[in-house]
Amino acid sequence: MKVLGRVVGILLLLVIVAVGVGFVYLRSSLPRVKGEVQVSGPGGPIEIVRDADAVPHIYAQSRADAVFGLGFVHAQDRLWQMEFQRRVGSGRLSEVIGPATLGTDRFIRTLGIRQAAASALEAMSPEARALLDAYVAGVNAYLAQRRGALPAEFLLLGFEPEPFDAVDVASWAKMMAWDLGDNWGDELLRAQLVARLAPEDAGRMIAELWPSMDDAGTVVVPDGAAQYLKEIDVEGLLALAGPPKPDGYGSNNWVLAGDVTATGKPILANDPHLGLQAPSLWYFAHLVAPDLNVIGASLPGTPAVLLGRTDHHAWGFTNNGADVQDLFLERVDPEDGGRYLTPNGSEAFAVRQETIKVKGQADEVIEVRSTRHGPVISDVDARSREAAAGPLGGQGTVVAFAWTALEPGDRTLEAVLGMNVATSWDEFEDALRLFVAPMQNIVYADVDGVIAYYAPARIPVRAGGIGALPVPGWTGEGDWVGYVPFEELPHSVQPESGRIVTANQRVVPDDYAHYLTRDWADPYRAERIGELLDAQARATVDASVMAQLDQVSLMAREFVPLAQNAAATTDGARRLQALLVGFDGNMLAESRAPLAFAAWYRQFAFSLYRDDLGDVASGFFGLRPALTRAILAGNPDWCDDTTTPGVETCEQQASLALDAAWRELVGAFGDDTSKWSWGEAHEALYEHAVLGATPLARVANLRIGNGGDGFSVDAAGYGLEFGSFTQTHGPGYRGVYDLAGGGGWFIHGTGQSGNLVSGHYRDYLARWQSGAMIPMRMSRAEAEAGAMGTLRLVPRP
Repeated sequence: MKVLGRVVGILLLLVIVAVGVGFVYLRSSLPRVKGEVQVSGPGGPIEIVRDADAVPHIYAQSRADAVFGLGFVHAQDRLWQMEFQRRVGSGRLSEVIGPATLGTDRFIRTLGIRQAAASALEAMSPEARALLDAYVAGVNAYLAQRRGALPAEFLLLGFEPEPFDAVDVASWAKMMAWDLGDNWGDELLRAQLVARLAPEDAGRMIAELWPSMDDAGTVVVPDGAAQYLKEIDVEGLLALAGPPKPDGYGSNNWVLAGDVTATGKPILANDPHLGLQAPSLWYFAHLVAPDLNVIGASLPGTPAVLLGRTDHHAWGFTNNGADVQDLFLERVDPEDGGRYLTPNGSEAFAVRQETIKVKGQADEVIEVRSTRHGPVISDVDARSREAAAGPLGGQGTVVAFAWTALEPGDRTLEAVLGMNVATSWDEFEDALRLFVAPMQNIVYADVDGVIAYYAPARIPVRAGGIGALPVPGWTGEGDWVGYVPFEELPHSVQPESGRIVTANQRVVPDDYAHYLTRDWADPYRAERIGELLDAQARATVDASVMAQLDQVSLMAREFVPLAQNAAATTDGARRLQALLVGFDGNMLAESRAPLAFAAWYRQFAFSLYRDDLGDVASGFFGLRPALTRAILAGNPDWCDDTTTPGVETCEQQASLALDAAWRELVGAFGDDTSKWSWGEAHEALYEHAVLGATPLARVANLRIGNGGDGFSVDAAGYGLEFGSFTQTHGPGYRGVYDLAGGGGWFIHGTGQSGNLVSGHYRDYLARWQSGAMIPMRMSRAEAEAGAMGTLRLVPRP
């Protein structure tokens, strides 16, 4: 036994040594932050000061060299993230991951993201293209001079990165637009209902399930719609669209004029709410050159500060949610399967072949068809192809996807570059004219006291209808016949109120001349921001910082009385109800009441429509408070459970939901309610895109208990799986900008590094959760105080 013990001890020691050696080797992948490096590409020396919070301050002699430096530091700190993103945007994941990602690659190749990106580059001005090329040169300069290990993900998957190109950059910009525009999922859900119900029933149900869809309370289903919608595989297309996004997927921003602030100068605040990921989507940087001084949040893989400020102005985004995607049903020509029908006769499909390399198996070659409306997305999977081949009078039907971001002339990247250097509102507005997709609510403030708002984008004008359902492509009735003129897009300059607030809510009046969308976010966050701003006699930066952290849910405040007053018929229901006594909607992490409410409301909301919708319910499932309000106010028939012989009231369903919620919470957290808390159940999860579902998740994923919900200003949306309240979306970035001077404050949720062995992979997480922020150090003296070091890039002789 002593011998065996010695053997085990030696083996254990060898394992420890191997792990230690591996860790030391991986540490060689960390960036160099001091000294001098010779690189090819820049026109002059570039100095990169990394401040005490690991934010790089890039000092260059030209704007192009500053952008070169941004590419270099992005690659230093976020190389794997950039590699993953470009493979997503190019449909090349399977090349390094294997067949598990083939579905994603097929879909991206079918959309033609890379082709659209190349088209966008052709539309760029020579000056903007030169900056983009300088950025790519900076990325590749890092790849050319790096030594030591690659980040762990490359080693685990067994490949090295290729040089980057400009299309990689433009492709990721397209994917960001994709992430912020998903109207087509609801379009398909409505199509499901039309295909299964009589037209009058479908119209009534759509109007009731989407209360904002038609102000008159009715939706007209076109003649024959049910017949042609049965020809397509709606379920297969919904799988491509993915699950519905949790509530809270959006953003907040507000801007306050000097007339209402303590300093007499504007204040601007912004916190975009997107999917939480590790590393963060955001990367802080400061770029300084003779014609440039901009600091804020950049996106690794793109050549500008997307959200931030200059020494003249600040700006912020929220998603507008405009409907810029439509589905067209195309009738295949019965005489020739290579053609499809249009109002002017038969036209040939545009066809191209895409070759997808797949790790561990043979290449896959797919044929991509496009019509005058866009790519045929029903070709992506076998089920959809089979459905399209089904006869309707001997004719097949396919589904084409129209999206403004796929059209030529997209100069959105150039618009952002222009925002970084504008020196007046007029110049900033000129940059916005280039914006195509995604439509954003952009607020602006400058040192001259101007505050403004614009929602720039290419918004389609339809020949008929509002794109609520897939429409026949052969009639022309839903065709896009133009775009809303820039001057007629929503905007405001120097409003009398002295403030502008957007939180994905409706931003146009009822009599606005153009159709944008009916899928606005619930107004809870905007209303709560208004309450908080109204409470300030004179607005301050600190008050805006605190407003971003507010966790009061006006949704919870609206509906909790129904739970508090419901009849509790079991001991569990009474115990749950007791937790709600005195609950005012404040979703604090340390409290138990938010957990009780969240479980009860989710059970109650789903009970209203799961019996009526059947298997459609899972795709429709969401908290949808506007629907709940409409049902309680005037459509109580939805409260009846059609699977039982009795007729249930809304009050009875509220009572039953108490008991269901108790069982759900006991199953997940045990029956000792003293051990419950919202923060324990509602952890913010920053998930690694590749390692997040592997044994390395303990290292790669970041978790921290958190408060809020999808309707609080501090938005903290969670998924819809019963028994789980994990936060998957939220304000991954917060910024507050002080135009009286001094820069401002910002934070994102993980850390500046995307390298698993870096101390900066997770060092922002606790600060983000607690509401702490870091200063925007706009002067060189501030940047150098306590700095990690200065790296000097010099042109190679």
